Amino acid sequence: MYGSFAGKGVLVYFTYSPRSRTSISEDSTEESITELDALFRQRLHAPVISDIRSSLMDPLYFYATDNHLSTEGVQIHTAQVMD
Repeated sequence: MYGSFAGKGVLVYFTYSPRSRTSISEDSTEESITELDALFRQRLHAPVISDIRSSLMDPLYFYATDNHLSTEGVQIHTAQVMD
């Protein structure tokens, strides 16, 4: 999809979706997280504008699930993306 947009001259940016840091498994080591980030940066036809670790947020900023931000969480994440 990103390649299709790029072919039309559209610049698309990629940022990671926020997740509760308590939701990642024990298999998510620093090494595996770094490898996943490198894979996205190599394969996506879009600049990655955030660090994968910044998407892992305190569970207090989520509402009833590991990936649905509260209002405060949205404000914090949006400010991070804009920076």
